[in-house]
Amino acid sequence: MRHAGLLVVAGALAAAAPARADGGVPRYQVVAADVAADATIALGVHLESPTVSGWGVAAYLLVAPAIHLVHGDGGDAARSLGLRLVAPVGGAFAGGLVGLAAGSGKDALATGFGGLVVGAVLGTLAVELYDVAVLAGPAEAAAAPRVVSFGGQF
Repeated sequence: MRHAGLLVVAGALAAAAPARADGGVPRYQVVAADVAADATIALGVHLESPTVSGWGVAAYLLVAPAIHLVHGDGGDAARSLGLRLVAPVGGAFAGGLVGLAAGSGKDALATGFGGLVVGAVLGTLAVELYDVAVLAGPAEAAAAPRVVSFGGQF
């Protein structure tokens, strides 16, 4: 377990490839980083090891923004990091409120905690999908052909 951090760092370094010609970040690199981070967190939970889970959380927070940064996109790196910090907390807050509202009596605290966990996980997954779908990819989308017609016959 001492070397779990090395595995995460090695994965991040292996995913960092030279910049693409279009200036974008290859989506597979962000997907690989997120899958590795999620798997590390799940492994830590399974092994009941806060250290391993901590490495997974650190990888979740830092590796995808670092990939954006390596490819020269500091703006998307900052957006990725900010969203990765805020969305799980917001999801946990919303999920906890829903859980508390759904529970009653002495079960309210347990359902509130369950909602908190589910909300945090959903917030995390939403950010990972957003990062891959919107932030990663070509720097500029290819311009769609425009057809403009003036005039015509009546």
